[in-house]
Amino acid sequence: LFLAIVFFLLATIIRHYSDRVINKFNYEQELKKIQKQTDLAINEAEKDSKLISDIIAQNEALTFSLLLKETHYPYYIFNEGKLIFWSTSQYVPDRGFFTDSSKYSLIEDRQSKYLRYYKQVRSFNKKSYNLYFFIPLYTKSSIQNEYVSSNFNNRIFNSKLETTISRGFTAQSILSPEKKPLYTVDFNTSN
Repeated sequence: LFLAIVFFLLATIIRHYSDRVINKFNYEQELKKIQKQTDLAINEAEKDSKLISDIIAQNEALTFSLLLKETHYPYYIFNEGKLIFWSTSQYVPDRGFFTDSSKYSLIEDRQSKYLRYYKQVRSFNKKSYNLYFFIPLYTKSSIQNEYVSSNFNNRIFNSKLETTISRGFTAQSILSPEKKPLYTVDFNTSN
């Protein structure tokens, strides 16, 4: 009986330890995928910003129809602190999200979490414009049903993993192209 209990405890410990090693490996792989997909999203936003920047640089008069282009992510254009263009009405960020001149920043509000990409652009007539792209990371919905629900951007995150996005720098940080921390990903490992 004593040996049976020892073997049972030993088997339980080994199983628990091996599950943790396997989970750690899977989470590290998942983190690499998230980094790769974040890099891709940033690259798309940068390409889209080039398109919009060229329009601003080459035209003296900027109209809404001239600036409205199909892009991967919503964008907003400011001139002298005033919003002059928005590509979507589905999400209107708080005005404070446009004061930071960091190239990349994590934007959080009650509804969502976005990775914001910022670029300053000079126009045809030398005016300065601020261009902001918002890459969705997490969108919260007050309605939860089969059609609408809170969710992570499935182009970046694996929908099967319970994930938390936050500010800060840890071993699980997602980095910018300049290798600066953008956001931290934590996986719920309580299972």
